[in-house]
Amino acid sequence: MEHVTEAGARGASGVRGEAEVRGEADPLVALCRAAADPALGLVLAGEGNAAIAGPDGTLRVTASGARLADCDPSALVEVRPAELLPLLDGPPGSPPGDALDDASWAARLLACRVEGTSARPSVETALHAVVGEFCGAPLTLHTHPTALLGVLCSPAAEEFARRRLLPDQIVLTGTASCLVPYVDPGARLARAVRDAITAHRDEHGTAPSVVLLRNHGMIAAGSTPRGVLDATLMTVKAAAITAAAAALGGPRFMPQSEVDRIESRDDEHYRRMLLGVSAGQPPHGRPDPASAR
Repeated sequence: MEHVTEAGARGASGVRGEAEVRGEADPLVALCRAAADPALGLVLAGEGNAAIAGPDGTLRVTASGARLADCDPSALVEVRPAELLPLLDGPPGSPPGDALDDASWAARLLACRVEGTSARPSVETALHAVVGEFCGAPLTLHTHPTALLGVLCSPAAEEFARRRLLPDQIVLTGTASCLVPYVDPGARLARAVRDAITAHRDEHGTAPSVVLLRNHGMIAAGSTPRGVLDATLMTVKAAAITAAAAALGGPRFMPQSEVDRIESRDDEHYRRMLLGVSAGQPPHGRPDPASAR
């Protein structure tokens, strides 16, 4: 499905999710099944959702209530995100910052489905539309990793998002992640993520490949299922290291000068391209969705 390098294969060899990514023809189904591997600790029961952009401006997203472990094409819903994004600030003519109520937002989700689609889209459909559009990535994965939530439910979340522990963390997730306060899922969360990504791009000059949601979870963006899963797993690995280091006096993050050095290296940008991650991407310009295959 995509070019797999030795660097991309490190760390998760033997995990069932790896085989799912390699062997499934549909990239979104592959991503969902891989992320649902119980050994990874990313989701439980009906947690999590994912989406992939279509070549015609549509978005395929997991249906409401679908289990990622059981994902197949029938569990996916095709929607027109262009009908949702303008409504994040409320209905036309409403005060800035207003939002649709739950019933109105649910009705809009149903109305934006492509004809012939019967399943109900995830309430977080607009979240995927925002991350895909503003991060320029065709694939997005939203999970609730146990190890990561330990950090995101603690005072350490801000420094964890802003700093880096490992060189490969920079390669797979960029020099910083985007952190969003807890916001009720739906239109309000999608709007908060949109505003946070915009602020991140203004500060760093690049779009984030990882968005962290306090007391909730994370979203990873990329151009291949393997790349998105790698960015997710690296974020979880860094969270586990942070928790372990806390018991030994606290984590020692890399100096910013060294972070910037890794970020500037041509060989690391080349690795990113091969691995299919979105770290270090310019703020605009979504890759061709065909590259996700």
